[in-house]
Amino acid sequence: QLKTSRRVQTIVTLAVGLLVIRAATRNRDAAYLTDLGVSHGVLTPRFSPRRQEYVLEIPEDLMQLTLRPVPKYESAVVSVGSVQDDPSADSNVTIMMSRPSSVTSTRTEKLLRIVVRSQKQQQQHERTYTVRVKRALPLPVGSMDVGVFGRPKQGSGVEGGRYYLGEEDEKGLFFYSFLPQASSIGVADGVGGWKEMGVDPGEYSKSLMEVAANEMIGAQQPVRPEEALKQAQTAEETQVPGTCTATVLDIDQKRMLLRAANLGDSGYIVFRNGKEVCRSQAQLHQFNMPYQLGSLEIEPDSNTAEDADLYTTPVREGDVVVLATDGLFDNVSNMRIGKLVQSGIERNFDPVQIAELLVDEAYRNSFASTANTPWALAMTKEVVPRWKRVLGTGIRGGKRDDITVMVGIVRSDFL
Repeated sequence: QLKTSRRVQTIVTLAVGLLVIRAATRNRDAAYLTDLGVSHGVLTPRFSPRRQEYVLEIPEDLMQLTLRPVPKYESAVVSVGSVQDDPSADSNVTIMMSRPSSVTSTRTEKLLRIVVRSQKQQQQHERTYTVRVKRALPLPVGSMDVGVFGRPKQGSGVEGGRYYLGEEDEKGLFFYSFLPQASSIGVADGVGGWKEMGVDPGEYSKSLMEVAANEMIGAQQPVRPEEALKQAQTAEETQVPGTCTATVLDIDQKRMLLRAANLGDSGYIVFRNGKEVCRSQAQLHQFNMPYQLGSLEIEPDSNTAEDADLYTTPVREGDVVVLATDGLFDNVSNMRIGKLVQSGIERNFDPVQIAELLVDEAYRNSFASTANTPWALAMTKEVVPRWKRVLGTGIRGGKRDDITVMVGIVRSDFL
Protein backbone atom coordinates (compact mmCIF):
# COMPACT_ATOMS: atom_id res chain seq x y z
CA GLN A 1 0.00 0.00 0.00
CA LEU A 2 1.07 3.53 -0.64
CA LYS A 3 -0.09 6.63 1.18
CA THR A 4 -0.26 9.52 -1.20
CA SER A 5 -0.99 13.21 -1.47
CA ARG A 6 -4.05 14.46 -3.34
CA ARG A 7 -2.62 13.47 -6.70
CA VAL A 8 -1.74 9.80 -7.09
CA GLN A 9 0.52 8.88 -9.99
CA THR A 10 0.85 5.27 -11.10
CA ILE A 11 3.16 4.15 -13.90
CA VAL A 12 1.72 1.10 -15.65
CA THR A 13 3.47 -0.83 -18.41
CA LEU A 14 0.54 -2.00 -20.52
CA ALA A 15 -0.28 -5.70 -20.58
CA VAL A 16 -3.06 -8.01 -21.65
CA GLY A 17 -4.94 -8.71 -18.48
CA LEU A 18 -6.84 -6.91 -15.78
CA LEU A 19 -5.44 -4.15 -13.61
CA VAL A 20 -7.09 -3.04 -10.41
CA ILE A 21 -6.54 0.38 -8.89
CA ARG A 22 -8.15 0.77 -5.49
CA ALA A 23 -8.39 4.12 -3.79
CA ALA A 24 -9.91 3.99 -0.29
CA THR A 25 -10.53 6.89 2.03
CA ARG A 26 -10.70 6.56 5.77
CA ASN A 27 -13.50 8.12 7.73
CA ARG A 28 -14.79 9.96 4.66
CA ASP A 29 -18.09 9.51 2.90
CA ALA A 30 -16.64 10.13 -0.57
CA ALA A 31 -16.30 6.98 -2.64
CA TYR A 32 -15.40 8.60 -5.93
CA LEU A 33 -12.61 10.22 -7.92
CA THR A 34 -12.49 13.93 -8.67
CA ASP A 35 -10.22 13.46 -11.69
CA LEU A 36 -8.55 10.77 -13.78
CA GLY A 37 -5.49 11.97 -15.66
CA VAL A 38 -3.78 9.99 -18.43
CA SER A 39 -0.34 10.67 -19.88
CA HIS A 40 -1.13 9.52 -23.43
CA GLY A 41 -4.15 9.01 -25.62
CA VAL A 42 -7.72 10.27 -25.68
CA LEU A 43 -10.18 9.43 -22.89
CA THR A 44 -13.82 9.34 -23.99
CA PRO A 45 -16.19 10.53 -22.81
CA ARG A 46 -14.60 13.32 -20.80
CA PHE A 47 -14.10 12.29 -17.18
CA SER A 48 -16.92 12.97 -14.73
CA PRO A 49 -16.97 11.70 -11.11
CA ARG A 50 -20.41 10.16 -11.65
CA ARG A 51 -19.66 8.49 -14.99
CA GLN A 52 -18.14 5.04 -14.55
CA GLU A 53 -17.30 3.64 -18.02
CA TYR A 54 -14.64 5.01 -20.37
CA VAL A 55 -12.59 4.14 -23.44
CA LEU A 56 -8.95 5.25 -23.71
CA GLU A 57 -7.45 5.24 -27.20
CA ILE A 58 -3.66 5.14 -27.18
CA PRO A 59 -0.94 5.24 -29.90
CA GLU A 60 -0.11 1.96 -31.62
CA ASP A 61 3.49 1.83 -30.36
CA LEU A 62 2.95 2.96 -26.76
CA MET A 63 4.36 0.62 -24.11
CA GLN A 64 3.97 2.68 -20.93
CA LEU A 65 1.01 4.66 -19.66
CA THR A 66 0.73 6.97 -16.66
CA LEU A 67 -2.59 7.10 -14.80
CA ARG A 68 -3.35 9.78 -12.21
CA PRO A 69 -6.51 8.82 -10.27
CA VAL A 70 -7.37 11.63 -7.84
CA PRO A 71 -9.66 10.68 -4.92
CA LYS A 72 -11.54 13.44 -3.18
CA TYR A 73 -9.50 13.53 0.02
CA GLU A 74 -5.78 13.54 0.74
CA SER A 75 -6.26 10.74 3.27
CA ALA A 76 -6.85 8.28 0.44
CA VAL A 77 -4.91 5.01 0.47
CA VAL A 78 -4.19 3.59 -2.96
CA SER A 79 -3.14 0.05 -3.85
CA VAL A 80 -2.46 -1.27 -7.33
CA GLY A 81 -2.34 -4.82 -8.63
CA SER A 82 -3.80 -7.20 -11.18
CA VAL A 83 -6.63 -9.49 -10.19
CA GLN A 84 -4.16 -12.37 -10.03
CA ASP A 85 -1.92 -10.51 -7.60
CA ASP A 86 -2.26 -9.40 -4.03
CA PRO A 87 -4.24 -6.13 -4.30
CA SER A 88 -2.06 -4.67 -1.54
CA ALA A 89 1.08 -5.07 -3.67
CA ASP A 90 3.44 -2.19 -4.32
CA SER A 91 1.91 0.49 -6.54
CA ASN A 92 4.73 0.32 -9.10
CA VAL A 93 3.40 -2.87 -10.67
CA THR A 94 5.01 -3.79 -14.00
CA ILE A 95 3.12 -6.08 -16.37
CA MET A 96 4.72 -6.81 -19.73
CA MET A 97 2.78 -6.34 -22.93
CA SER A 98 3.79 -7.54 -26.38
CA ARG A 99 3.67 -5.10 -29.24
CA PRO A 100 0.79 -5.44 -31.72
CA SER A 101 1.66 -7.70 -34.64
CA SER A 102 2.49 -5.88 -37.86
CA VAL A 103 0.72 -8.65 -39.77
CA THR A 104 -2.68 -8.67 -38.15
CA SER A 105 -5.04 -5.72 -37.97
CA THR A 106 -6.57 -6.75 -34.63
CA ARG A 107 -6.23 -4.26 -31.79
CA THR A 108 -4.80 -5.25 -28.43
CA GLU A 109 -7.13 -4.18 -25.64
CA LYS A 110 -6.78 -3.98 -21.88
CA LEU A 111 -9.41 -3.47 -19.23
CA LEU A 112 -8.57 -1.28 -16.26
CA ARG A 113 -10.73 -1.24 -13.17
CA ILE A 114 -10.45 1.56 -10.63
CA VAL A 115 -12.17 0.85 -7.32
CA VAL A 116 -12.72 3.68 -4.84
CA ARG A 117 -13.68 2.75 -1.28
CA SER A 118 -14.55 4.89 1.71
CA GLN A 119 -15.52 3.98 5.23
CA LYS A 120 -17.88 5.78 7.57
CA GLN A 121 -19.05 4.49 10.95
CA GLN A 122 -17.65 1.06 10.06
CA GLN A 123 -19.72 0.98 6.87
CA GLN A 124 -17.78 0.77 3.63
CA HIS A 125 -18.83 2.55 0.42
CA GLU A 126 -17.54 1.61 -3.00
CA ARG A 127 -17.55 2.95 -6.56
CA THR A 128 -15.97 1.22 -9.55
CA TYR A 129 -14.70 2.88 -12.75
CA THR A 130 -13.76 0.86 -15.82
CA VAL A 131 -11.43 2.04 -18.58
CA ARG A 132 -11.04 -0.04 -21.74
CA VAL A 133 -7.66 0.76 -23.28
CA LYS A 134 -7.46 0.32 -27.06
CA ARG A 135 -4.54 0.70 -29.43
CA ALA A 136 -6.29 2.90 -31.93
CA LEU A 137 -4.29 6.10 -32.40
CA PRO A 138 -1.26 6.60 -34.64
CA LEU A 139 1.93 7.92 -33.10
CA PRO A 140 2.06 11.62 -32.21
CA VAL A 141 4.43 13.77 -34.25
CA GLY A 142 5.88 16.82 -32.54
CA SER A 143 6.87 19.99 -34.35
CA MET A 144 6.87 23.72 -33.76
CA ASP A 145 5.25 26.68 -35.44
CA VAL A 146 8.23 29.02 -35.38
CA GLY A 147 8.53 32.78 -35.70
CA VAL A 148 11.52 35.09 -35.50
CA PHE A 149 11.86 38.75 -34.70
CA GLY A 150 14.97 40.81 -34.02
CA ARG A 151 16.15 44.34 -33.53
CA PRO A 152 19.75 45.55 -33.77
CA LYS A 153 21.56 47.83 -31.36
CA GLN A 154 21.28 51.04 -33.38
CA GLY A 155 20.15 54.60 -32.87
CA SER A 156 20.11 56.86 -29.82
CA GLY A 157 16.60 56.10 -28.60
CA VAL A 158 13.66 53.76 -28.83
CA GLU A 159 12.58 55.20 -32.15
CA GLY A 160 16.10 55.46 -33.52
CA GLY A 161 16.58 51.80 -34.37
CA ARG A 162 15.50 49.88 -37.41
CA TYR A 163 13.32 46.78 -37.25
CA TYR A 164 14.27 43.70 -39.18
CA LEU A 165 12.67 40.31 -39.72
CA GLY A 166 14.88 37.26 -39.99
CA GLU A 167 13.54 36.35 -43.40
CA GLU A 168 15.04 39.53 -44.86
CA ASP A 169 18.57 38.37 -44.03
CA GLU A 170 19.44 35.36 -46.20
CA LYS A 171 22.30 34.39 -43.88
CA GLY A 172 20.96 35.60 -40.55
CA LEU A 173 21.85 34.84 -36.94
CA PHE A 174 19.10 32.27 -36.74
CA PHE A 175 17.30 29.61 -38.70
CA TYR A 176 14.07 27.67 -38.51
CA SER A 177 12.66 24.71 -40.34
CA PHE A 178 10.26 21.77 -40.20
CA LEU A 179 11.97 18.41 -40.60
CA PRO A 180 10.62 14.91 -41.28
CA GLN A 181 11.54 13.79 -37.76
CA ALA A 182 12.20 16.99 -35.83
CA SER A 183 11.80 20.72 -35.83
CA SER A 184 15.08 22.53 -35.21
CA ILE A 185 15.91 26.12 -34.35
CA GLY A 186 19.09 27.87 -33.30
CA VAL A 187 20.58 31.25 -32.58
CA ALA A 188 24.13 32.61 -32.34
CA ASP A 189 25.34 35.95 -30.99
CA GLY A 190 28.67 37.34 -32.18
CA VAL A 191 30.96 38.81 -29.52
CA GLY A 192 31.09 42.56 -30.10
CA GLY A 193 34.69 43.00 -28.92
CA TRP A 194 35.96 41.79 -32.29
CA LYS A 195 34.79 45.04 -33.86
CA GLU A 196 37.71 46.85 -32.17
CA MET A 197 40.07 44.59 -34.15
CA GLY A 198 38.39 45.40 -37.46
CA VAL A 199 36.45 42.11 -37.56
CA ASP A 200 32.72 41.93 -38.25
CA PRO A 201 31.37 40.20 -35.08
CA GLY A 202 28.45 38.78 -37.05
CA GLU A 203 30.42 36.96 -39.73
CA TYR A 204 31.48 33.99 -37.60
CA SER A 205 28.08 33.56 -35.95
CA LYS A 206 26.30 33.66 -39.32
CA SER A 207 28.64 31.03 -40.75
CA LEU A 208 28.26 28.83 -37.67
CA MET A 209 24.46 28.89 -37.90
CA GLU A 210 24.49 28.23 -41.63
CA VAL A 211 26.59 25.08 -41.17
CA ALA A 212 24.60 23.94 -38.13
CA ALA A 213 21.38 24.35 -40.10
CA ASN A 214 22.75 22.27 -42.96
CA GLU A 215 23.81 19.56 -40.50
CA MET A 216 20.39 19.36 -38.88
CA ILE A 217 18.29 19.88 -42.00
CA GLY A 218 20.34 18.47 -44.85
CA ALA A 219 21.51 15.20 -43.29
CA GLN A 220 19.69 11.99 -44.19
CA GLN A 221 19.34 11.32 -40.46
CA PRO A 222 19.08 14.61 -38.49
CA VAL A 223 21.93 14.92 -35.99
CA ARG A 224 21.55 15.91 -32.35
CA PRO A 225 22.09 19.60 -31.44
CA GLU A 226 25.49 19.03 -29.80
CA GLU A 227 26.73 17.15 -32.85
CA ALA A 228 25.54 19.95 -35.14
CA LEU A 229 27.54 22.49 -33.10
CA LYS A 230 30.60 20.25 -33.17
CA GLN A 231 30.46 19.85 -36.93
CA ALA A 232 29.83 23.55 -37.42
CA GLN A 233 32.83 24.60 -35.29
CA THR A 234 35.25 22.45 -37.31
CA ALA A 235 33.77 23.14 -40.75
CA GLU A 236 35.83 24.94 -43.39
CA GLU A 237 33.26 27.74 -43.59
CA THR A 238 33.79 28.72 -39.94
CA GLN A 239 37.57 29.03 -40.06
CA VAL A 240 37.32 32.82 -39.91
CA PRO A 241 38.10 35.35 -37.15
CA GLY A 242 35.41 35.81 -34.53
CA THR A 243 33.65 34.06 -31.66
CA CYS A 244 30.04 33.71 -30.61
CA THR A 245 27.62 32.18 -28.14
CA ALA A 246 25.20 29.61 -29.56
CA THR A 247 22.07 27.65 -28.68
CA VAL A 248 20.62 24.93 -30.89
CA LEU A 249 17.59 22.78 -30.09
CA ASP A 250 15.22 20.37 -31.75
CA ILE A 251 12.18 18.22 -30.94
CA ASP A 252 12.42 14.45 -31.10
CA GLN A 253 9.08 14.09 -32.83
CA LYS A 254 8.10 10.56 -31.83
CA ARG A 255 9.08 10.94 -28.18
CA MET A 256 7.96 14.58 -27.86
CA LEU A 257 11.29 15.50 -26.27
CA LEU A 258 13.04 18.84 -26.60
CA ARG A 259 16.82 18.38 -26.92
CA ALA A 260 19.12 21.38 -26.61
CA ALA A 261 22.78 22.32 -26.59
CA ASN A 262 23.67 25.70 -25.10
CA LEU A 263 27.05 27.41 -24.97
CA GLY A 264 27.34 30.90 -23.52
CA ASP A 265 24.64 33.32 -22.45
CA SER A 266 22.11 32.93 -25.23
CA GLY A 267 19.49 30.40 -24.19
CA TYR A 268 15.93 29.20 -24.11
CA ILE A 269 12.90 28.88 -21.81
CA VAL A 270 9.90 26.56 -22.18
CA PHE A 271 6.56 27.92 -20.94
CA ARG A 272 3.36 25.98 -20.29
CA ASN A 273 0.23 28.07 -19.64
CA GLY A 274 2.46 31.05 -18.90
CA LYS A 275 4.53 29.17 -16.30
CA GLU A 276 8.19 28.30 -16.73
CA VAL A 277 8.77 24.57 -17.26
CA CYS A 278 12.52 24.59 -17.87
CA ARG A 279 15.30 26.87 -19.03
CA SER A 280 18.96 26.80 -19.89
CA GLN A 281 21.58 28.31 -17.63
CA ALA A 282 24.07 30.93 -18.83
CA GLN A 283 27.68 29.76 -19.01
CA LEU A 284 30.15 32.43 -17.86
CA HIS A 285 33.90 32.42 -17.29
CA GLN A 286 33.28 35.49 -15.17
CA PHE A 287 30.85 38.39 -15.11
CA ASN A 288 30.02 39.59 -18.64
CA MET A 289 32.41 37.04 -20.17
CA PRO A 290 30.37 34.15 -21.59
CA TYR A 291 31.65 30.91 -23.04
CA GLN A 292 32.40 31.42 -26.75
CA LEU A 293 32.79 29.20 -29.76
CA GLY A 294 35.45 30.06 -32.33
CA SER A 295 37.87 28.56 -34.81
CA LEU A 296 40.44 26.67 -32.74
CA GLU A 297 43.07 27.37 -35.39
CA ILE A 298 42.56 31.13 -35.15
CA GLU A 299 41.40 31.45 -31.55
CA PRO A 300 42.82 28.40 -29.69
CA ASP A 301 41.58 29.64 -26.30
CA SER A 302 37.92 29.60 -27.34
CA ASN A 303 35.56 27.00 -25.97
CA THR A 304 34.59 23.89 -27.90
CA ALA A 305 31.20 22.41 -28.68
CA GLU A 306 31.90 19.72 -26.05
CA ASP A 307 31.68 22.48 -23.40
CA ALA A 308 28.00 23.09 -24.19
CA ASP A 309 25.37 22.21 -21.58
CA LEU A 310 22.93 19.57 -22.84
CA TYR A 311 19.24 19.44 -21.94
CA THR A 312 16.38 17.00 -22.55
CA THR A 313 12.84 18.00 -21.62
CA PRO A 314 9.43 16.41 -22.38
CA VAL A 315 7.11 18.87 -24.14
CA ARG A 316 3.38 18.95 -24.81
CA GLU A 317 0.98 20.38 -27.32
CA GLY A 318 0.75 24.14 -26.77
CA ASP A 319 4.07 24.58 -24.94
CA VAL A 320 5.92 27.74 -26.01
CA VAL A 321 9.68 27.71 -26.55
CA VAL A 322 11.45 31.08 -26.38
CA LEU A 323 14.98 30.97 -27.81
CA ALA A 324 16.92 34.24 -27.69
CA THR A 325 20.21 36.05 -27.40
CA ASP A 326 21.23 37.68 -24.11
CA GLY A 327 19.76 40.94 -25.38
CA LEU A 328 16.40 39.59 -24.24
CA PHE A 329 17.43 37.92 -20.98
CA ASP A 330 19.53 40.89 -19.81
CA ASN A 331 16.62 43.29 -20.21
CA VAL A 332 13.49 41.28 -19.36
CA SER A 333 13.00 38.96 -16.39
CA ASN A 334 11.93 35.37 -16.97
CA MET A 335 8.66 36.00 -15.16
CA ARG A 336 7.89 38.98 -17.37
CA ILE A 337 8.75 36.96 -20.48
CA GLY A 338 6.23 34.34 -19.38
CA LYS A 339 3.51 36.95 -18.87
CA LEU A 340 4.12 38.46 -22.30
CA VAL A 341 4.06 35.03 -23.93
CA GLN A 342 0.77 34.16 -22.26
CA SER A 343 -0.66 37.54 -23.23
CA GLY A 344 0.20 36.84 -26.84
CA ILE A 345 -1.36 33.36 -26.72
CA GLU A 346 -4.58 34.74 -25.22
CA ARG A 347 -4.73 37.34 -27.98
CA ASN A 348 -4.26 34.64 -30.64
CA PHE A 349 -0.92 36.08 -31.75
CA ASP A 350 1.20 34.01 -34.09
CA PRO A 351 4.82 33.19 -33.10
CA VAL A 352 6.27 36.18 -34.97
CA GLN A 353 3.93 38.57 -33.16
CA ILE A 354 4.84 37.05 -29.78
CA ALA A 355 8.53 37.37 -30.62
CA GLU A 356 7.93 41.01 -31.53
CA LEU A 357 6.28 41.62 -28.14
CA LEU A 358 9.37 40.31 -26.39
CA VAL A 359 11.83 42.21 -28.58
CA ASP A 360 9.99 45.51 -28.12
CA GLU A 361 9.94 45.08 -24.33
CA ALA A 362 13.66 44.29 -24.23
CA TYR A 363 14.52 47.16 -26.56
CA ARG A 364 12.58 49.71 -24.48
CA ASN A 365 14.18 48.48 -21.26
CA SER A 366 17.65 48.67 -22.77
CA PHE A 367 17.24 52.47 -23.00
CA ALA A 368 15.33 52.93 -19.71
CA SER A 369 17.69 54.46 -17.15
CA THR A 370 15.42 53.55 -14.22
CA ALA A 371 14.42 50.01 -15.25
CA ASN A 372 15.14 47.27 -12.72
CA THR A 373 16.44 44.77 -15.27
CA PRO A 374 18.26 41.46 -14.79
CA TRP A 375 21.37 43.21 -16.12
CA ALA A 376 21.08 45.95 -13.47
CA LEU A 377 20.66 43.37 -10.70
CA ALA A 378 23.72 41.44 -11.91
CA MET A 379 25.77 44.64 -12.16
CA THR A 380 24.73 45.65 -8.66
CA LYS A 381 25.85 42.33 -7.26
CA GLU A 382 29.14 42.58 -9.13
CA VAL A 383 30.26 46.15 -8.42
CA VAL A 384 28.30 47.45 -5.42
CA PRO A 385 29.68 46.45 -1.99
CA ARG A 386 27.40 44.23 0.02
CA TRP A 387 26.92 46.75 2.82
CA LYS A 388 25.70 49.32 0.32
CA ARG A 389 23.33 46.78 -1.25
CA VAL A 390 21.89 46.11 2.22
CA LEU A 391 21.18 49.84 2.53
CA GLY A 392 19.35 49.82 -0.79
CA THR A 393 22.08 51.12 -3.10
CA GLY A 394 21.86 49.57 -6.55
CA ILE A 395 22.27 50.10 -10.26
CA ARG A 396 19.33 50.71 -12.56
CA GLY A 397 18.88 50.57 -16.30
CA GLY A 398 19.19 48.12 -19.16
CA LYS A 399 21.93 46.90 -21.46
CA ARG A 400 21.96 48.02 -25.07
CA ASP A 401 22.49 45.03 -27.31
CA ASP A 402 21.33 43.30 -30.46
CA ILE A 403 18.15 41.34 -29.69
CA THR A 404 17.03 38.26 -31.59
CA VAL A 405 14.07 36.18 -30.38
CA MET A 406 12.64 32.97 -31.80
CA VAL A 407 9.28 31.66 -30.56
CA GLY A 408 8.19 28.09 -31.22
CA ILE A 409 4.72 26.81 -30.34
CA VAL A 410 4.72 23.02 -29.95
CA ARG A 411 2.20 21.19 -32.09
CA SER A 412 1.27 17.51 -31.89
CA ASP A 413 0.01 15.94 -35.09
CA PHE A 414 -0.33 12.23 -35.90
CA LEU A 415 1.36 9.97 -38.40
